[in-house]
Amino acid sequence: MRKIIFIVLSGLSYLNAFSQIDSISVVKIPDEEYAIYKYDSDLEMTILTYHYADLWDIDNDKYTDVIEFISNGGAHSYYHMRIWLSSKSKWIDYPKLEIDFPYLPKEVKNLEMLDQPYPQFVVQDFDNDNIKEIYLNLDDYSSVLAEYGIPSKRILIDFKEGELIVMRFKTK
Repeated sequence: MRKIIFIVLSGLSYLNAFSQIDSISVVKIPDEEYAIYKYDSDLEMTILTYHYADLWDIDNDKYTDVIEFISNGGAHSYYHMRIWLSSKSKWIDYPKLEIDFPYLPKEVKNLEMLDQPYPQFVVQDFDNDNIKEIYLNLDDYSSVLAEYGIPSKRILIDFKEGELIVMRFKTK
C-alpha cells in the first residue's frame, strides 16, 4: 500500500512540476530600448545602465546630450546619474543623486503629478526658457542636503550660464 501511495504521489509531483513550465513568463525590463549592460571593474561585475542618448539638448548648444543612470549592482538596485554635455565634451557625475526607477514616464500632464512618489525621472522644460531641465525624485535626500544644501527629495537640474545647477524643485 505504501508503494502505491508513493508511486501516485511521485507521479502527481512530476505532473505538477511539468504543468508549471508553461506558466513561466519573462518579465521585460522597463524602457528596455535604453537598457544596456556594462562591466564595472570596481564591482567586478556586469551592471544594468540606462543610457538615454540623442533625446534632449540639455545645454542648449543644438547638439543632443546623454543622461545615464548607473546601477549600484545591488539586489535592490539604486541608480546614480551622470550627464554627457556636448558643449563640455565630458561626463559630469552625480554619485549622490540616486533613484531606484530611472524610467521615463509616458506623459506628465501637470506638475501635481510630480507630488507623487513616481515618476522619479522627467526631462522637460519646466521654466519655459526653451531649455530642458531634469527632474529627479530621489529616494533619500540626506546626501543632497549634505552636498547641495537642498532639504528636499525633489530636485531640478538646470543649465544656467554654462553650468549645470542642482536646485530644489517646487510645484507651486
